[in-house]
Amino acid sequence: MQKVNRVIKYDIAVIGSGVSGLTAAVQAVELGKKVVLLESSRRIGGNWNVTYGMMAVDSPLSRAQGIYVDTQALVNQEVRLFNYQVDSKLWMDVAKASGENVSWLMKQGVEFNEKLEPYTAGDIYAPVFHAWKVGSGPSQKMLAAFEKLGGTAMTEAKAVQLIMENDKVKGVLAERKDGSVIQVDCKAVICAGGGYAKNPEMVSRCIGRTDYACRAIAENDGSTILMCTEVGAKSLYERGNQIVDLIPREMKSVNHWLTYIHSRPGSYPFHVTVNQDAERYVDESCTLHLYGFSPAAAYTQERTYTIYDEEKLKKLEELNDNGVFEKLKSDADNSVAGVYRAGTFEELAEKLGLDPKRFAETMERYNGYCDTGEDEEYEKNPEFLQGFYRPPFYGWENGYQIASTLEGIDYNRKMEVISMKNKPIPGLYVAGTDGAKLWRDYYSLGIPGACNSNNVYTGRKAAQSAVAYMNQKGED
Repeated sequence: MQKVNRVIKYDIAVIGSGVSGLTAAVQAVELGKKVVLLESSRRIGGNWNVTYGMMAVDSPLSRAQGIYVDTQALVNQEVRLFNYQVDSKLWMDVAKASGENVSWLMKQGVEFNEKLEPYTAGDIYAPVFHAWKVGSGPSQKMLAAFEKLGGTAMTEAKAVQLIMENDKVKGVLAERKDGSVIQVDCKAVICAGGGYAKNPEMVSRCIGRTDYACRAIAENDGSTILMCTEVGAKSLYERGNQIVDLIPREMKSVNHWLTYIHSRPGSYPFHVTVNQDAERYVDESCTLHLYGFSPAAAYTQERTYTIYDEEKLKKLEELNDNGVFEKLKSDADNSVAGVYRAGTFEELAEKLGLDPKRFAETMERYNGYCDTGEDEEYEKNPEFLQGFYRPPFYGWENGYQIASTLEGIDYNRKMEVISMKNKPIPGLYVAGTDGAKLWRDYYSLGIPGACNSNNVYTGRKAAQSAVAYMNQKGED
């Protein structure tokens, strides 16, 4: 154990101040406990500061608009989507509580857009997305509610080690910016560190590579997950769940056209994808049914490439209207963006490092499918069979961009962390994407905002369970 410079006492310590952490902290202090919120960065809010909203059914806003959603059917659809490899009970817990959770957030001061706008990622769609009101600062509203109720928020206080006694949680050590160490003596710890996207070693165990771009905040380094496994928690992160997008491989950072170019094909798949052998390997319109399947399918190949022509890029511009097409054209061939442009299939193949003859044959065969309206290889939706007849042609080798990770450590429906012996570790709880075992292999947008809905639900549930544990043990 590190040398301790200061000892403080609280009922509950919450690690991380994102959606799940702030939710847990507010709920716990609202239930009468003395709570400290430990945040490793200078700023409270974590990923709450970069997200747009959450899923909810039967909320005050949906009822006001007369929107009814069959919750059981919605959950069953998502469970089927992941081949029944996710826990339907956990899914139903999240979904059934989502409307009331919106009400609770509103009571804390969080503001939502009153009108629920359509948000669709293909034909798996339900009007359930509740967007935070632009510029309303939901994380700051939650921080204000927490502090008003008597909670203590400590920034630049990175949790580094759990304190155990007789296999029970008894506290946590936190390191300050100046190197000093604080010992927090407490009866329960809630881990809400935001996942491990910023930990290449942990990610590589899932996808076998570290050359990915990362949109996650720096604090999502998996440290809370590792602290739990050090005291015997069962790890899940090797199963390999991330929120992954395909992006130009050479693009190492996000610029103003990148989100557009990697996301719009999900809803309008006019493009073609080929592998290292210059052959198609998937129905590109699969994302209309399984959003995120395109990145998952890419894992099956050594390398993959996305192909467009100028006409199709202009079509995406018309559909999205965000003024990035000219930027894309100026970026092409500059070796920075990793996007290449050519006048023939053979020339584009050479720039991409593909076999020119085989690539040209693949594209000409695809054009033939477009002429007949029937994809004889992969049965692509005929609506998106649009040929490549007029240059210039554009292409890039795909890399991976990870926005967040899902699944870290195992837990039960009380958010109790499960040990390698398949038993709860007394006093240890998890919330948000340090847990998040509702998805397998990829994140679906069929239920948009479900990750944040899970974050809010698990934050509240972890706090409620921690308080019940303390009260049951007489450890007020």
